[in-house]
Amino acid sequence: MTKQKILTILVILIILAIVITALFFIFRELNAKRHGALNSYTWSFGGDMVGSYRYRRIEKVDEDRAMVHCLQAAQHNQDPETAEYYVPISVLQEVERLYDQYKIYRFPFLPESHVKVLDAGSDSYSFSFASGRDADFSDRKIISESGCSHLQEIDDVILNAIRDAEPLPGLVPDRSAEDRIPEIPRNTVTLTVYEYFRGLLYFRIANGFDENLELPMHVSLYRLGEDGSTEMLYDAAYTSPRTVYADNIQEEVLGQSISLAAGQYRLTVDDYETEFEIR
Repeated sequence: MTKQKILTILVILIILAIVITALFFIFRELNAKRHGALNSYTWSFGGDMVGSYRYRRIEKVDEDRAMVHCLQAAQHNQDPETAEYYVPISVLQEVERLYDQYKIYRFPFLPESHVKVLDAGSDSYSFSFASGRDADFSDRKIISESGCSHLQEIDDVILNAIRDAEPLPGLVPDRSAEDRIPEIPRNTVTLTVYEYFRGLLYFRIANGFDENLELPMHVSLYRLGEDGSTEMLYDAAYTSPRTVYADNIQEEVLGQSISLAAGQYRLTVDDYETEFEIR
């Protein structure tokens, strides 16, 4: 085989390698984009020194609307502030457009630093698609400055949308959001509703006695009419009883998701009851 033929074969092999590599990256890019419609995007922050946390999620409701859920607390021993909004489906579609435009599915991360801040919080991001594909990451990996800018642009789309939206009815807290969770009252059992978020009602049973409290957990929820009438919305026994330990608090959630309009409500758990307002 002559030297010329060897060079020709080498050139052909190099060209083939370049073509195959290019095709690989082209098909990988196209495959990454075949994620289907964006169903939801979630951002959350937590893990700092005082235990504060924040959460924002936009998710598809139907062909015309999406819902934005917002939750935050300044420190770990405070009940969260919550707010929820309906926004046009175009807001979620714009988030998806930016996801594709900035190729967040192959986000570049910088090399990890040797410096560790142990009390620093971290941000987490999650994109969920109709195809079942998800893109999840957090800033525990170092995100480039341009990447941070792209994520901020996505957040601004959502924040601008809810700025002009009317919040959905939510729980009226029985104290300021800056107040801490109260101490357990002595020699009594108290029932309080402390959160209503994403259709779920959260309640707290505080046992101020020196002995454990055994509860069968028959739970009922009523809407209270202005004329004194009551409408039962939920009535069920939980599959297992609960033990509320002495001088302790047990936190629970209603057994099913439920949509509550503005008004007054009563929650009963066995022999205990409390009233709360949705507004």
